[in-house]
Amino acid sequence: MTAAGCSGIAGDWITDRGGTPVKSGSGEVTEISFRSAWVTDSDLAHIAPMPHLSRLDLSLTRIGDSALEGVRNLPALAELDLTYAETIGDGALAHLRSLKNLKRLRLEGTTVTDSGMGSLAVLTTLADRLQQPLYHELVGDWRAQLA
Repeated sequence: MTAAGCSGIAGDWITDRGGTPVKSGSGEVTEISFRSAWVTDSDLAHIAPMPHLSRLDLSLTRIGDSALEGVRNLPALAELDLTYAETIGDGALAHLRSLKNLKRLRLEGTTVTDSGMGSLAVLTTLADRLQQPLYHELVGDWRAQLA
């Protein structure tokens, strides 16, 4: 799928998989919600050519760590919601290291551990917000991992 196919007329593949796209005035997909959708790991490879995507909701999905390979090259991504994507673990966080604009990451209900949180130390946009939890109640000393 080409970038034009993703951002052009449609997002048809997004709605076909139960997602809801939001487009800019110029037709670029800027937000996608797959909340509770039956999206698969391989489906998320189709978002890689969406440079204007700034918000992605993958909460309550059954995706695994490899699904986030398609997310790692999204330069505008600022918000990623993985709340209760229960099969997301430490391996997924390594795919997020290149997201220099990521400001909000929700991880509650995932299997991410303190060790995995260390992968995010390079993301100063998240580290600067240490006062505000990353919505992950199960991780104990993750702030030390990012320091």
